Amino acid sequence: MVAMRTRTRWTVAAAATAAVVGGALVVPAVASADPDLPPTTAADLLEDLATASERPFSGTVVQTVDLGLPELPQGMGGSSELMTLLAGSTTLRLWSDGPDRTRVAVLGALAESDLVRDGDDAWLWRSDQDTALHADLSALPEHPEGDQAPVGAPGATSPADAARAALDALDPTTEVSVEGTATVAGRDAYELVLEPRSDDSLVGEVRLAVDAETSYPLRAQVTARGATEPAFESGFTSISFTTPGDEVFDFTPPAGTEVEEVDPAQLSAMGGHDDPSGAMSHPGAAPGEAASPTVVGEGWTSVLVLRDAAGALDPSFSSREGGDGDDDEAAAQLGTTLLGAFQPVEGEYGSGRAFSSALLSALALDDGRVLVGAVPVEVLERAALDPTAAP
Repeated sequence: MVAMRTRTRWTVAAAATAAVVGGALVVPAVASADPDLPPTTAADLLEDLATASERPFSGTVVQTVDLGLPELPQGMGGSSELMTLLAGSTTLRLWSDGPDRTRVAVLGALAESDLVRDGDDAWLWRSDQDTALHADLSALPEHPEGDQAPVGAPGATSPADAARAALDALDPTTEVSVEGTATVAGRDAYELVLEPRSDDSLVGEVRLAVDAETSYPLRAQVTARGATEPAFESGFTSISFTTPGDEVFDFTPPAGTEVEEVDPAQLSAMGGHDDPSGAMSHPGAAPGEAASPTVVGEGWTSVLVLRDAAGALDPSFSSREGGDGDDDEAAAQLGTTLLGAFQPVEGEYGSGRAFSSALLSALALDDGRVLVGAVPVEVLERAALDPTAAP
C-alpha cells in the first residue's frame, strides 16, 4: 500500500484539475450529417436536463485531455493512469441500474480498474494489483433523491458528470444557447452551449450534446477562451438504454486477491456522488488520505484549495516515503516533469511556484497549499488571500 500512496500524492493537482473543469471529457463517433430535429430553446433543454427521469444504461466512453502541459515521460507502467488524466486518452465502460447499482471499468493499455457498487457493497479493484478495496455503505446517509450518477471512476468522468459540473457553474454571467444538432454514438442530439462572460474564466465555452429522446448528456466538450479545439472532451461511442444484467454488479475478486475492508466513516466522499470514499476516488489511495478541499469563489471562477498538498510537487517525496521502487521512480519522473512547468512567484500570500496554460492554472505555495482553477494565476493569488483559504 505504500507504493499506492506514493502514486496518489502525484494525482493531487490532476484530480483537482478534473474537478474544477468538470473532469476529463470524451471523443464520440459523430456522423457526417447533422440530424434534422424539431426546434427547441436553451431554456427547454436546461429544463429537460434538470428533470430527465432516471433510466438504466450501459455504454462505452472515450475520454481525452490536453491541458497544454509539457510532454510527459513514457513507460511509466502502473502510473499510466496519471498520464492519461493529465494528457491523453482513456476508454471506460459504464453500467447503471440506478444510483445504488453502478459499475465503471477504466481500460488501460496494461491494466483495468473496476469500481462497482451493488447496494451497500462497493469495490475498487485493479488488475495490476493483488489487493481489492471493499466498503460497506450501509452506514452512509441517504443520497439526494434523483442523483443518478454512476459510481465515480478513478481518473475518469462520464459526460453526465461533466454536464452536471458545467450546469452547477451557471450564473447570470453565463450566456446559454442552442447551436444546431449532432449525432453521437448513433443517437440524435441537440447541442447546448454555455459561454462564461467573465474575463476571469479561462473557459471559452462548454458544449453539451443532449440526447433528443432521453435528455441524457451524450457528450461534453470544454474549449479554452480563444481556442478552436476542445482541451477536454468526453462522450459516448456507444450507448444502450436497457437494463444491465445482474452479473454486471455481482463482483467477486479474482482468486488470490487480498481484500482490504475500508470504513466509510473514516473516508471523505468523492466530490461527486456515489463514490463511497475519497480513497476510491483515486486508484490505490490509502484510507483517510483524501482531504476535502476548500472552494473559493463561485461558478466559472471558483478555485479549489488543497492543504498539505504542495509536497506532491517535490520529486524527492517518493524516496522519503519508501515503497515499490519501479512505481516510486515513475512517480518521481512525472513529478520532475511537472515541476519544470512551474515558475517561482511571491506576493502577499507568500511564495511558491505557479503554472498556467490556456485552460488551467495552478499555484503551489511553500506553506503546503495548492490552488487550482480554470482562471488566470492572478485569480489564484487573490484566492490565496481569502480567509477561507488560510493555511
